[in-house]
Amino acid sequence: MITYAVVNKKGGAGKTTTALALVDGLSKAGKKVLAIDIDPQGNLSSVCHTEPDVIGSAELITKQPHVSDVIQHKDSYDLIAGDGTLVDVEANLFKVIGKEAHLREALDEVKDEYDYCIIDTPPSIGLLTVNAMVAADKIIVTANADAFSADGLVELYRDISAIQKYFNPELKIDGILLTRYSERTTLAREMLKEFRQMAEKIDTKVYKTKIRENVSIREAQYTRQLLSDYDKDCNGAQDYKVLLKEMEVL
Repeated sequence: MITYAVVNKKGGAGKTTTALALVDGLSKAGKKVLAIDIDPQGNLSSVCHTEPDVIGSAELITKQPHVSDVIQHKDSYDLIAGDGTLVDVEANLFKVIGKEAHLREALDEVKDEYDYCIIDTPPSIGLLTVNAMVAADKIIVTANADAFSADGLVELYRDISAIQKYFNPELKIDGILLTRYSERTTLAREMLKEFRQMAEKIDTKVYKTKIRENVSIREAQYTRQLLSDYDKDCNGAQDYKVLLKEMEVL
């Protein structure tokens, strides 16, 4: 099983949309996929129509159930749901030694059952995101083409470097994915150059594929549908399809 964590320290950068698109594209291509939502907002779980009142990622990270007890089986993929109870995880594990590796230890028990695991993370670097990065093989950094996102990338890289040093030396940044991208604007083109320079410094790349600004993405979220189910021909759906090919996972 290859595990991807989709991360960014700020909201609105397309983490959940990207995680959903990866789960959707990989599963429809016949891959065995496990989706994990560790964002207290639970947006990925909402789109995946999680079953009500079930135990999920909060309980898993606090080591209460066995991993098989929290997996929900959907039509073409499996899901470990997240909800508001995730906000209590850090406090509950405050004094626990080894708390950073709880998710990795749980996933070790099912790693032979899936081709890919996709983890959606909260917009912060707390214990939840640390668990995701310790469990992951690769990180996808989503970012808007603006100055604030570029500044945040520098801070995020420091956090990733610490995870690599102390917990997961094999962790790689697979690439930086620019979202809500409009190549017609001068700012976007200039920021693309800056992101490429930063990527070279941190030994990664900016994906050639950019996720274009697309109203269908927001409409799919509003209707709680996967983007390809809502409008498979829209720019966003087509862009994510190209991204999967660029990542060489299909």
